[in-house]
Amino acid sequence: MHYTTKRFWKCYATLPADIQQIADQNYAIDDEVAVLFEGQQIVEVVASRPTAKAYQIKRSDNGQVIEEPIETRYLG
Repeated sequence: MHYTTKRFWKCYATLPADIQQIADQNYAIDDEVAVLFEGQQIVEVVASRPTAKAYQIKRSDNGQVIEEPIETRYLG
């Protein structure tokens, strides 16, 4: 379950529809991580902490939640 603030949803509502679709594809990011998109494709993931990552969240055919790490470049 995702919990967030009213401010988040207010900002989300102002995003263009194609950007909302990207956001709805179930990505998760640790603190201090940024994800760069071009169109609907992830171009790069960067982090200011060496262990921080981004993940694509998927559901298997049997309903199990799978977190697939996305390659993340540590900025140092």
